[in-house]
Amino acid sequence: MQFKFYIQLIILATLSLLTIQFSLNDPILKSHLTGVSIFYTLLTALIYFISEFATKRSSAKNSLTIIMGTLVFRLLASIFALVIYYVFFGKPSILFVSGFFVLYLLFTVFEIYHLVTNLRPDSKQDSSGEKYRK
Repeated sequence: MQFKFYIQLIILATLSLLTIQFSLNDPILKSHLTGVSIFYTLLTALIYFISEFATKRSSAKNSLTIIMGTLVFRLLASIFALVIYYVFFGKPSILFVSGFFVLYLLFTVFEIYHLVTNLRPDSKQDSSGEKYRK
């Protein structure tokens, strides 16, 4: 299952990079948003690896806590990246900030989708329609 996630992540990263390269005219903004896209690709891969490892080693009750923890980690890493950008490059333009948060939302939704669908505990329904765990 892990292999499928990483292939889809590479496809998402490639599509985001191609969109950045062909839709923007400003070369500085292109290079900065390309860096942001690479940052989110690496962050998503790291978070998924940690989440999968932690979920397999803990009980099913902790799955939600792990997912929420990874979302907080992603948010803090994103804020830290914006602060670093501000320190090195000054006040970011509105185009950079909007592109940054579009990429943030894109990679966050991608991560949540995969964490919820692939890492949740397996459940079945019995004949009465009630769910029970394996």
